[in-house]
Amino acid sequence: MSKWCSSSPPPQEQLRMYSSQIGGDTFIDYEKNEELSELLKGKKIALVGPSTNLKDKKMGSFIDSFDLVIRPGQLTEIPKTEHEDYGSRTDIIFHSFNVWEKIIALKNLDFLSSLKYVIGCMVCVYECGEYKKFMNTLIDSGVKFHKPDDRYIFKNFDAVGTTLSCGFSSLLLLLNYDIDSVYLTGMDFYNMGKYGKVYRDDYYDTVTKNSMGFLGHNDSKNLSPSEARTDLHDQPTQIEYLRELLKTETRIKLDEYLTENL
Repeated sequence: MSKWCSSSPPPQEQLRMYSSQIGGDTFIDYEKNEELSELLKGKKIALVGPSTNLKDKKMGSFIDSFDLVIRPGQLTEIPKTEHEDYGSRTDIIFHSFNVWEKIIALKNLDFLSSLKYVIGCMVCVYECGEYKKFMNTLIDSGVKFHKPDDRYIFKNFDAVGTTLSCGFSSLLLLLNYDIDSVYLTGMDFYNMGKYGKVYRDDYYDTVTKNSMGFLGHNDSKNLSPSEARTDLHDQPTQIEYLRELLKTETRIKLDEYLTENL
């Protein structure tokens, strides 16, 4: 394991703590979803985050030109006012689905059921019972849903050295598949770990106004390090891991922002 940089217990310790709930106390490799494998095979993918660095860049048409547009953390349609910069399409979402995010998801089942796939990319062991009920509700509502084994996700946490953010967890999961390439854009690792205004306005409003008090809402739409749980998701650790990954993983393509800042 890399040096562990997170307020949560190290992954190996968590495996021992929750072994009875997750089926064992050892890391496992990822088991591909066959339907998802067919969907992703040979595809050029845009992995698009909600960060502000796309604002006024007019990259929407370019984003929409990819074979698949995947958005981590997105639970609603992209507003028409943002299409010019962020694109209009959403084919697949990855999501952590924590407590308040599940509530938002259940209010937007029509959107989720319109997608090609919805993927839970974070561990659910902390609330297994509620997560299973949530997952069953999605599936019963016609949502194509895939949840990787927690033991695999913990393995990624261990390899990187911190509890992953949703966007970075999405990237590592995608690389298990036979994709042509994945273009990273709208992802800035919370302003490269400096925080502040890190989300486009509609995304910020959706998240903060529905967070059950976990996140404060302010007119400047700034997100503080504590609200972003910098203690849990260490951004420098994830940034450094991506730098190393880029030395060998030729399928990853970077937008202008990441090219300049990595």
